[in-house]
Amino acid sequence: MRNFSDILLSQDWQNPHIVKWHCRTPHVPLHSYRTEQEARLDVGGNRQSLNGQWRF
Repeated sequence: MRNFSDILLSQDWQNPHIVKWHCRTPHVPLHSYRTEQEARLDVGGNRQSLNGQWRF
C-alpha cells in the first residue's frame, strides 16, 4: 500500500494517461425478483433502503 508521501511524489495527477486509480470495474446491478411481472415493473420486496434513522 502506498503512503501519502509516495502519492505526492509520484504526481499521478500530472499524467493525462492515468484516468482512475484502484477503481472497481463496472458491473450490472444484480437484483432478484419473485416473478417475471415484478422484474418488468421493477418492483419487489427483496430490497430495503438503508436511508433513514439508524439505532445502535
